[in-house]
Order: sequence, then C-alpha cells, then structure tokens
Amino acid sequence: MLAAIDYDLQEDREAEEAAIAYALHHEDGPRRLLALVKPEDLYTLEAKAAYERMVELEKANEPINLFTMARSGAVSPTWMHDIIRGNVVTGSVTLEFWAEFIQRQGRARFVLSKAIRAAEDIAAGKHPDDVAYALATALRDTTAQSHQARTRSMSEVITDEGYPEMLEWMRDPRKLAGPSTGIERLDTYLGGLGAGRLLAIGADTGIGKSAFIQHIARSCARAQVPVHVISTEMSDKEVFFRMAYMEAGWDKLAAAKRGHVRDQERDDMLDGMESLAQLPIYLTELRGMNIGALESEVQRVHEQHRTEVVILDLLNGLPTKGENRAQGIAENTARLKQMAEAQRVCLAMTAHINRESAKGMAELGLHSFKDAGAIEQDADQALILVPTGIDGSRMPREEVARLVNGGHPVDMAIRIVKNRHGAEGTVGAKLNWGHGGRIYPVDAA
Repeated sequence: MLAAIDYDLQEDREAEEAAIAYALHHEDGPRRLLALVKPEDLYTLEAKAAYERMVELEKANEPINLFTMARSGAVSPTWMHDIIRGNVVTGSVTLEFWAEFIQRQGRARFVLSKAIRAAEDIAAGKHPDDVAYALATALRDTTAQSHQARTRSMSEVITDEGYPEMLEWMRDPRKLAGPSTGIERLDTYLGGLGAGRLLAIGADTGIGKSAFIQHIARSCARAQVPVHVISTEMSDKEVFFRMAYMEAGWDKLAAAKRGHVRDQERDDMLDGMESLAQLPIYLTELRGMNIGALESEVQRVHEQHRTEVVILDLLNGLPTKGENRAQGIAENTARLKQMAEAQRVCLAMTAHINRESAKGMAELGLHSFKDAGAIEQDADQALILVPTGIDGSRMPREEVARLVNGGHPVDMAIRIVKNRHGAEGTVGAKLNWGHGGRIYPVDAA
C-alpha cells in the first residue's frame, strides 16, 4: 500500500542500518536495541531479519555477534560488514538517536496507512462518521503509545526542563500558563487557560453557561489567540448571532420589544460584525457527530490554524456509547482530556448540573455536575456559575429569568470547585444581558 504512493524508503533504510550497525559494534548494543525498538517499527526486510535473529539469540541466551548472527543463514554476513563499514558507530550519534528516529518513522507510516485505508473505505461507500471514528481511534492509540511512561532522575528533570522554566517563572511570577479568561481574578486562580488542561464549567439551565464560554472565546480571539468553538446545541450561525450581540453590546430582546433597532445600535452591530470577521475564531456544528469525528475535526483545525483553545458547548450534548449514559459520558470526558493533551490545547467545556442541585437551593460544588464522577476524574479544573442576590445567596431560577427578560444585569459567583493547578475559591462577575450578554469582572463574591 505504501509503495502505491511512492513512499521514500531511503531515510528509513539509513536509520535502520545505522541502528543495527551500532548494536553489532557495541557489546551492550543488541540489548539496548531490543529494549528501544519494536519489530513493527522496522520496515526494511534486512533490518527486520537482523532484529528477529537478535531476538532468537537473546531468548537462547547466546552471545550476539557477527558469527552467531550469520550462522542461521537468515542474515547476510556481507550486508552486516557493509553497514558497519558504512556507518560511524563510535561518534556522537547514539543508538538512542537512531531508535527514536525509527520509532517516529514507524508511527508516520502507521498514520499514513490508516489515512489511505480511510480514503478507501469512503470510496467504497462507508459512512464518513464511521470512518472518522475508526481513524481517530487508531490515531489516539498510536499517540498514547508514543507517550509511554519514562523514568528520569531528579537531576535530569531539573537540567532538561525544570531549571529554565523555574528561572522564567521567577522573572515574572504573574505570567499565566496560557491565554487569559478575560477575568483577571479568575486567571489568578486558574493560571490562565493552560495547554493540555480540561476545564469544566457547570451551571443550571438559562444561567449563562454559553454566554460565559463565548466570553472566553471572544477574550482569547481579541488577544489574537486562535479559538475553536464547537456547539452541540447551536448551529454556527446561531453562535455567530450570539457573539454578534455581545460584540455590538446591545440586547436583542429589548429591540424586539420596542419593535425597531436604533441607529446607534445598527452602527454598533455593523462595526461588531466587521470586528468579529477579523478574529481568529473557527466554528464547528457538532450535530450528529460522535466523539471520534470530533477528535478528527479538532486535530484538523489545530493543524491548519494552530488553535490554542478549544471550546465545547455542551458536554452533555455529545452522543455516547456504552451500557448506560454515565459510562458514555465517562468515556467522552476521558477522550476529551486525551485530546487536550495530544493537541496541547486548553479544552473548556460546559456541562449541566444534576437535577437535585438544580431544584434545590443548597450550596453548589463539584458534586453538582451531572455525572460528576467523570468530571471529578478527568477535569483539571472545574467552575460552577451561581447567580447571586444582594446578600450573596443563591438566586432562584425564576428571579434570574425575570432579570434576564427585563434586560437587567445578573450578579454571578464563579466558584472554582476543583483546581489541580492552584487554590479553590470564588470570583465575582456580572452578566449583563442589556449589553448583549457581556460578562464583567467585579470584586470577589
């Protein structure tokens, strides 16, 4: 299959010959090669035969040298002498270097073969969603294999990464780990939208989850941070309309009640749409897409636009698999976390709170998320949005609806109920529907 698209073997051949030559030239070389490279990583027939012969000798507890390698007849003595003469095996290039190169090439061939298979399946009439799911699953598996656990000494950790990163942090302790949320006090708790993190945002229906997540998208994009917004409930046009009113800063409901749009509102909307068109925001309608198709689309958009933040509105709208809904949600959140780590993005997602928390007036916390076990397991950070009254207590849903319908602002407590990267706490904000659903920071609630 690879030959059908004229795959260039030259680099693979050179790397595999260099690794085999290095192993044969050093006493502990075969043992190190077998520990670093798997048989499926190799592609050339000669290297595969040499590797298999080393495995046989290792199992038989026999020495591995030119004589024992050639004795079976499976490996050519001339080939072994040629590759040893043709490679500088005592220089600065180590076996580990060649092994890593071989592993990387092996993964590249694997991805290429899966992509070709996916194209063939689509050409044969298979449903694109099923093909995308199978492809994403295969890619996720090979990505997981490429991130195997490794053990380093404390000295190596400090030398490789710890020392320079600590110096950089000490130069500016307020520097964020990722883009800003647009609310300074919240950034102090979260450290910004850090790469590889999964951030869960929960609230009751109609409280402002979508407005909050769109505020984050707008804040990032205005700072020229590419953002990928994915909705399981709204079309891309509906998301645009919501963000357009936010950008223009006026309330659609108020204009509808009075029956006309004021001249200043019209001008603000035209300016707002022009501003939105310049922002690096990419919208995906998720309707009908499963988690596998979502993974493929997130990867595609990330590679094309170098997105740093991915926003999913809403986790509970994703299709699930498994024996029950809770198991399906758990699988989806686990894969969303893997997605954030693999693409090195912050993935912020909204989620429903459970029925008991929505009905009552008790304190909301991590337990309030619907299917809270999955959030507790996989989310790095979790927020609960709570509308509050003058005394700071939780406001009933009916009172929130009255304020929203009247175009009045709603005070909100943003409760950090889980934080692997800092402290938990509460940050105050104001959701102003009269300004198109904009969110403004206030003093801590």
